[in-house]
Amino acid sequence: MKKIIVVVLAIFLLRGLITAEPLVPEPQEEFQDYRLVYANLHTHTRFSDAKSDLPGVVATKIDRDLAAPDQVINANLKRFDGMALTDHAEHLSDWEWAQQAQFTREYSTDGKVLLRGFELTGTPEPENLLQKLPQYNPGWGHILVFDTERRVAARQEGDGNSPILPNESNFISPLTWMANEPGAVGIFAHPELYMTERGGIEQTFNGFKACPDDLPGAREKMVACELSSHGPEYTGLGDGKELRSSNEACYRELLRNKWRVGAVMSGDEHFPPYGNAETVAGLFVKDRTESGILEALRARRVFGTELPGAVIYLIVSAPKRGITWTMGQTIPLTADFEPDESFIVNAVALPPKGKVESISIVVVAPRLESDRIYTSPPLNGEADNLGDIPTVGEIRTQGVCCVYAKATFRLALGLRKDIISSPIWFEY
Repeated sequence: MKKIIVVVLAIFLLRGLITAEPLVPEPQEEFQDYRLVYANLHTHTRFSDAKSDLPGVVATKIDRDLAAPDQVINANLKRFDGMALTDHAEHLSDWEWAQQAQFTREYSTDGKVLLRGFELTGTPEPENLLQKLPQYNPGWGHILVFDTERRVAARQEGDGNSPILPNESNFISPLTWMANEPGAVGIFAHPELYMTERGGIEQTFNGFKACPDDLPGAREKMVACELSSHGPEYTGLGDGKELRSSNEACYRELLRNKWRVGAVMSGDEHFPPYGNAETVAGLFVKDRTESGILEALRARRVFGTELPGAVIYLIVSAPKRGITWTMGQTIPLTADFEPDESFIVNAVALPPKGKVESISIVVVAPRLESDRIYTSPPLNGEADNLGDIPTVGEIRTQGVCCVYAKATFRLALGLRKDIISSPIWFEY
């Protein structure tokens, strides 16, 4: 039988409680109008090898054991409901970009969805960083981009001819492009990837700084952060504190600096076997179409999981008002909220196998030392005091920006897998 933990935390007045009888609506009920799908939103094909696929055209080849697009697509759509092609922008030619569009029309059938996108790689791969190449942009990182007819790159390699960003060494350049590109959807990719002698993680995404005030469109269009990566060796979410060992820590830096980013995971497959990603995104969609997946991303109604088939639900309720908010939504703390008014945070994690070992609610504040984490006890029947949770007044004075949920599943042989929700934000 599947094991479920329900965490009920009375925010901002009550003590935390662990109960199997929620005092608020069941989180699952708040998502019953959506369909749950799983998608690998970060994949690569031989279009990322910088070698032309057109007969008779010779170009520089990057040594990668990449497969033909149809092989990558078939392998992923056999296992998941959806996927995205995100070949490196600097390697994409006009012909390859057009081919990707054709693939989306051919393969988006029978409830399966293929998105066209690209990976905007402002910072080269780690092995190139060690060579101190001139195209190294320490304040960059990678961005996944979807739902745009145009593509752009920080440089060109091989047969790639994507237009070059102006001022490509400055991270404001891709943000400006995103802000001005109609319909664009962006994801911050694998933030903890760059452990180098030349600055590395701490400089990624301009040091995780807030979006410039004059680029509100970029803040809206950057919808998520990828909390998995193909290297260094991926070891899970980490402790949420150390940037150099934790995608979650990088995620919190983006959140505390007012980025409205949800949580996703993906495979970022560069080598075979394809279709075997264990880190994927879960999306609550209105319909199983390209527009349905893009709408869920824009609504931040998504989560990241290391266990395909697992699900996590998060809601915040105001019992006094009879209002419930779900992951991805914003609670407007208007003037009529009393300083001691209480909320209840309710989270449910459900694995397809194994059991829930623990589940946590994370309260993100402007400073790391002010973050609060409330974790349920292990499944041993023992109660645990989760501590005091701030009042509405404290939320305002401390500058708390959001809450999210995460859980750990315990599988056979002691193997553990994590899952993480998108936040619910406070606005005041």
